[in-house]
Amino acid sequence: MNLYEVFLPRADSPAHALERAVFVKRGFDWEAFLLTPIWAIRRHLWFAFGLWTVWIAVVAGAAFAFRISSDTTLLLYLIGASAFGLENDLLEQSHLTKSGFALRSLALGASRGDAEVVYFSGLTEDALASPTRPPSDTPGHKNISKAPTVETMDLLGLFPSGEPKI
Repeated sequence: MNLYEVFLPRADSPAHALERAVFVKRGFDWEAFLLTPIWAIRRHLWFAFGLWTVWIAVVAGAAFAFRISSDTTLLLYLIGASAFGLENDLLEQSHLTKSGFALRSLALGASRGDAEVVYFSGLTEDALASPTRPPSDTPGHKNISKAPTVETMDLLGLFPSGEPKI
């Protein structure tokens, strides 16, 4: 089971925001580890691509300047690649936050498609039909989306909210 973070655009209405929902998988990403430049370009993570380029230049420069063996050079490259594999979700979160998205919820699923089904099945028709969102600085403002949020979501089912049933 994988944990996915659900990011929605801040400026859009709820119905339009749901169409642009982005699911970011938490944890190690093999694509970011094995194919770092392709992974970064596909996701428009130019900062990550720049970091990878600098890392390659540092490893190549050290190998050339200090006549490091090819095995050691490969090990140095794998250290950087594993850092990208481990920190891929943080790089994507940073990019989405700068692009105007906000973390709205979490979803569990064996795949991204399963996580989408879990998240969208928690929405009610009221949340989908709401044409506008009131400004967040309005006194008494409440979140009009009925989707589970990070604060209210019960991921494991171990901690039910509300009064105990007798």
